[in-house]
Amino acid sequence: MGDPAGIVPEITAKALSLSEIYELCRPLAVAEAEMIKEAVKFSKLDLKIHAISHPKEGLFLTGNLDVLDMENIDA
Repeated sequence: MGDPAGIVPEITAKALSLSEIYELCRPLAVAEAEMIKEAVKFSKLDLKIHAISHPKEGLFLTGNLDVLDMENIDA
């Protein structure tokens, strides 16, 4: 995802809120789930965060942002 302290979490969340993306691929954010949750809240998006530990656990559904949770920073 890039720098979690920058604007990248918001851009990632906004991009993965678009249904068109899910028609083309099975998107998965590799990030800190807590940072993505904050970005969704800040951006006022209607997205559920689905934190996973392996890509096979992804739902890959519009409205659900699958996040391979790195759990490596203190949000």
